[in-house]
Amino acid sequence: MAQSYFYDQQIRRWLLQFMRLFGGFNVQMGKDANGLDNYHQVPVRYGDTTRMSQHIMRKNSENTILSVPAISCYIAELLPNAERRMTPSFEDSVQIYEKQYDSTANSYQDQVGETYTLERHAPIPFDLTINVDVWTSNTEQKLQLLEQILLLFNPSVNLQSSQNPYDWTSLAVVELINITWTARSIPQGTDDIIDVASLIFTLPIFLTPPAKVKRQVLIHSILNNVDANYGFIDDIIIGTNTPSSRQWITFEDRHIRVSPNHVQLLNKDNSDVNRSGVGGDKLSWKDHFLNYGGMNNGITEIRLSLGNSDNPQEVILKLTEVPGNDNILTYTTNASTLPSDSVAMINGIIDPTVGSPGNGNIPTVSIGQRYLLITPIIQNGMWNGLTADANDIIEYNGSNWIVSFDASATNSVAYTTNANTMEKLYFTGTDWVLAIEGLYEQGYWRIVN
Repeated sequence: MAQSYFYDQQIRRWLLQFMRLFGGFNVQMGKDANGLDNYHQVPVRYGDTTRMSQHIMRKNSENTILSVPAISCYIAELLPNAERRMTPSFEDSVQIYEKQYDSTANSYQDQVGETYTLERHAPIPFDLTINVDVWTSNTEQKLQLLEQILLLFNPSVNLQSSQNPYDWTSLAVVELINITWTARSIPQGTDDIIDVASLIFTLPIFLTPPAKVKRQVLIHSILNNVDANYGFIDDIIIGTNTPSSRQWITFEDRHIRVSPNHVQLLNKDNSDVNRSGVGGDKLSWKDHFLNYGGMNNGITEIRLSLGNSDNPQEVILKLTEVPGNDNILTYTTNASTLPSDSVAMINGIIDPTVGSPGNGNIPTVSIGQRYLLITPIIQNGMWNGLTADANDIIEYNGSNWIVSFDASATNSVAYTTNANTMEKLYFTGTDWVLAIEGLYEQGYWRIVN
């Protein structure tokens, strides 16, 4: 029987949160020795006005007078609400992703740690009626307290029973539905010096059955017959730092195209047509993620291998879905994973035949200015007689323009950054291209989910 026992103090939490609404009220009771107003904070207790509770509050003596002013709260009624009832067999499943915790540094990292599945059952709706009795010894005390309380409810106050983001029943509305001004009879006698005003509130709540929390243990490496021997794939298999709760996914028959704003999913022939679906349909990222836990915006990554020995590291793109277009994903580049510059940063990319320093949107010349050329410079006065080829980088040294990077004399790869756009540029040995943009075949990219 002990294994079937369940008690989560749900009604108790609602009652405690409700009672906190009435904490901190004060009444003004005369003046102190300095002539200043004397304020008394009114306590809040749980308990109804039964004979037994009154006797206990009087310390089991008829000669003890109850301390007033005071506020007491108690449950008057708890009724099921059929109108708010869900399907009893309804279940909701939520994926929970923890951040990875570094126990050495005592800090959370910008990576996914443990992954859980939360299975929640349909909650049961109830209407909770709570009475609030305001105990006072005179009309002035009653007026002070009621004015402070009644101004809060116009006509209701929102209440939250917990701060758990996965508690779908934590919010409720407290509404004042009735007021009994006094418990005394009219005319009043001379033997009862305590007056009780009752406020009646309704609180629609849910009682939630126990939820199931399951820790996901995912296969950390999924390789689909990639025949090419790319170094980073070996790292996936034997890497000691691979998180055990993430999936590493490659596709043997898919290419991607990385553009300035998005990543597009393609076939091996670089088309975007879904040949296994309805004619004309495009390939869908969403369909590809169905077997791998779904797409997680801001968490799922594409990792790109730039395919050269000078930069073995991968560039990480964090992905976000595009509403209405499943064929593309937008991305944010993790700047720390971009290759380091081997050529000093440039100020921009220019066509020297349509502008010169101080003309054609090119700033006035200054020491250290550097530009990447898209067309050659033939000797002319605008550039101090400089001669340079397309893909060269020129620099002003304070007196003359010189060729700082000679593309025709460089056969190795190089990287630089365009300070005007902060885009990373890559020299292939013949041309400058954007470092991460372009077509990536199978084996040169993978997904981390």
